[in-house]
Amino acid sequence: MRKKELADENSVFHYYRKLIELRKNYEIIVYGNYELIMKEDTRVFAYLRSLGEQRLLVICNFSDEEAAVSLPEEFFREDAMCLIHNYNDSLQQRHSRLLPYEAAAYYLQKK
Repeated sequence: MRKKELADENSVFHYYRKLIELRKNYEIIVYGNYELIMKEDTRVFAYLRSLGEQRLLVICNFSDEEAAVSLPEEFFREDAMCLIHNYNDSLQQRHSRLLPYEAAAYYLQKK
């Protein structure tokens, strides 16, 4: 690995480090119940996890085109937190579009 990649906080190396850290810090990622959503769209891989009062949404666009999405409304509340995102947090509306190769994970603690 090159020094430049290690120094770049936006590198793939650092992205994977953050994913590993999230897995260690959020039990829902490992132990949460899994529910596949948006099954009909072959470009998008999206799923929900739930564990007690916690919810997690993971959504990935695996194509080189934008993809329209309609996501669970609960993840667009103010207390929903973006855990990781490979673009600026661009997914702001329930009915929105994913950019090409966009991936994100959103966490919500139900009240």
